[in-house]
Amino acid sequence: GPTTNLPWRSGKGWTYEGGIRVPAIIAWPSHLEPRTCTVPAITMDLYPTLLELCGFRLQPAQHLDGRSLVRALRGESDPVLAARTLAWYYPHDHGSGHRAGAALRRGHQKLVHYFASNRTELYDLASDPGETRDLSVLRPDEVRSLKADLLDWIAATKR
Repeated sequence: GPTTNLPWRSGKGWTYEGGIRVPAIIAWPSHLEPRTCTVPAITMDLYPTLLELCGFRLQPAQHLDGRSLVRALRGESDPVLAARTLAWYYPHDHGSGHRAGAALRRGHQKLVHYFASNRTELYDLASDPGETRDLSVLRPDEVRSLKADLLDWIAATKR
């Protein structure tokens, strides 16, 4: 379709990588060296990143879900960024065929959960970036743990 993002699965509006993995370009020639950064990031990271790049104090109460990407942009290791959990919540059906659901990524593990069908899928993005092999039946303990974390995150962010 018109929003396909091959080799990632699906496209815009989906909780698969084709819908949530998008490139970002941050350029500031006098402050940042050109480089490619592969650390997973989310839109909420932009605010703390811009604050830090401009020399302002971070405002943690204002960017609860975001973390500054400055260390990663400078090519430095940031273990907290690499290990953190990211989540996406799409509580509505989408015209593309996507049904209400949510996704959670921790490290290379990615859980996708659909609410109406109560279907849950698990992928290892390191070995299967195109999300072609659902591992949920093989790893039920991981599914339970990640799904509980996902549902807890949804409940906490709806307050």
